[in-house]
Amino acid sequence: MDERSSRFKNQYGMSAVLKILLLEDNALDAEIIIRELRKGGLEFSHFLADNRDSYLNGLATFSPDIILSDHTLPAFGSKEALSISQQQAVKIPFILVTGTVSEEYAVEIMKDGAYDYILKDHLQRLPSAVLNAVEKGRMEIENQKFLEDLITNEALLKEAERLAHLGSWQFDLSTYESKWSDESYRILGFEPGQTEASFENMLRLVHTDDIAYVNEMTSDPMILKHDNIKFNFRIITLDNTIRYIHNELRVDRDLHGKPLKLTGFILDITESQEAQDALLKSEANLRTIFDNTIVGYVLVDQNLNIVSFNNIANQGMIEERGLPLKEGKNLSFYMPKERKEESTALYRDALQGKPVNFETSYFKKDKTAVWYQVQASPVKDSNNNALGLIIAITYITERKMAELEKEKLTEALKDSHSRLRKLVPRVQAAREEERLHIAREVHDELGQVLTAMKIEVSMLNKKIPIKKEFAFLQLAFVTIIRLIDKSIASVKKIATDLRPEMLDELGIAESIKWLAEEFKKNTGIDYSLSLSSGFIDLKADINVSTTLYRIVQESLTNISRHAEATKVKIALKTNEENLFLVIQDNGVGITEEQKNRKKSFGITGIKERVFLLNGNMEISGTPGKGTIVYAQIPRKHD
Repeated sequence: MDERSSRFKNQYGMSAVLKILLLEDNALDAEIIIRELRKGGLEFSHFLADNRDSYLNGLATFSPDIILSDHTLPAFGSKEALSISQQQAVKIPFILVTGTVSEEYAVEIMKDGAYDYILKDHLQRLPSAVLNAVEKGRMEIENQKFLEDLITNEALLKEAERLAHLGSWQFDLSTYESKWSDESYRILGFEPGQTEASFENMLRLVHTDDIAYVNEMTSDPMILKHDNIKFNFRIITLDNTIRYIHNELRVDRDLHGKPLKLTGFILDITESQEAQDALLKSEANLRTIFDNTIVGYVLVDQNLNIVSFNNIANQGMIEERGLPLKEGKNLSFYMPKERKEESTALYRDALQGKPVNFETSYFKKDKTAVWYQVQASPVKDSNNNALGLIIAITYITERKMAELEKEKLTEALKDSHSRLRKLVPRVQAAREEERLHIAREVHDELGQVLTAMKIEVSMLNKKIPIKKEFAFLQLAFVTIIRLIDKSIASVKKIATDLRPEMLDELGIAESIKWLAEEFKKNTGIDYSLSLSSGFIDLKADINVSTTLYRIVQESLTNISRHAEATKVKIALKTNEENLFLVIQDNGVGITEEQKNRKKSFGITGIKERVFLLNGNMEISGTPGKGTIVYAQIPRKHD
């Protein structure tokens, strides 16, 4: 329920339900109107009349709050319906709801007392118009009652009129004397008492185009025939401002029915009239937008007969099929023969509530393809029964061409990526072989040279006489030997980092054991190592063994630098398809920010190694409980 509906219920009590008398002889139109009202959040009961007799019966037995009337019914029209409603004891708001009506007729029936008029192809404004009319009617009744209750107290009446912007007046038909309230003066553009209160002075202000109408509504025949007369007109004030005035008058008669006095009130309705004019202009603008949008719309009934369409849909059909859309034609008439059965089935599905959204294309004479996206949604009544479909047709050729081009590029990229993935392991293997070659060269050549240097220096040291004056030489040789030992150790470490010989000589299991022992020796952090039986004798290729070794190496390095751990668990398992590696510490736990840090080259490197082997690697951390590194690598990989 919207805000205005809620306000209506608050004014009339929580149980208040609008009572709507609907004068309509077309059952489908009646259902659409009722559905639109419910869609607008109104709570109401309704009485459906389709002729004069049922209309009179509805007025007598249903006591409606508002009347919604079609323009023409067999032998009964909206003007007569309006006239009958105005003869009721209680004032009933009246709205004309029609398919087509001329602007002149709309203006005329509004002057006759209709509150509003709504075209059937713009029913979205109906709920708001109903609430406006009911509220306006209620205010008019309250204003009239307020005026009548206070008419005997002139001071209070003046204050009330000032607050309500409602002016009262009287005209004595026997003496021709007139009285205007202060607010009447102000509404007519005068200061109180600035001019003589007379019917003639009021007429002098009436807009030229409305003088004949005002004279007609206040003529002797009208006064003799009616007790209450209501009409709207325009005035031009002394400062040339145009104001819209609503006037209501009551005829007071003697015992013989002779008119004695006219009593009435005037209300400045300029703001509401201008708002209504703006709304009508807005509706025209909306129709312009609807007809000029880039999306084509076609409305069909439940038999797929065309009810309405906009310009873009019509133009598209002319371009595609060479046929203009026509109301009443069945949609299947415009479908290509080869798609007619399939398309009809889809639209039948949409009527059953199934979502319909598909893309279609056709080829123009120049063999170029044109693509459309079609969406169909059911139009339902208040009982959720489908009355028809609204079909949206969007031109998507440019987008489709871009998608097809993107698909081509994607396929090319996938092909390039596939070839790259096949190439990278070879490059990685070549790199490892080169690292192994360099490691062996460094270990063998440089190691041999350093060992020979140590032997020569040791022999020289032994040849130096053991005398006090040569002590500094002996000390220098000892220092040189220590430096050579340190260099030999560095050479061994560099060679091992480049490519641990034990990977090739002892296998991955023993290499990881050695790595863990070195970690404990250098950091003092205890570890446990679990190897499945299948892993101990595993003969993995150079890429797999190197990747597993580097994961353990990088993980232990990170633990020693950042984890603040006291214990590390390493588990290596295997089955017929995969190798599994899990490294867990009890440290502070890695954070998301640390995992995603762009400068984490070590983590990035080992992730890339695992990815190139079609494997999977995950790193997770729990604050205060440590970090887990998990890797899964297929035993067979591309």
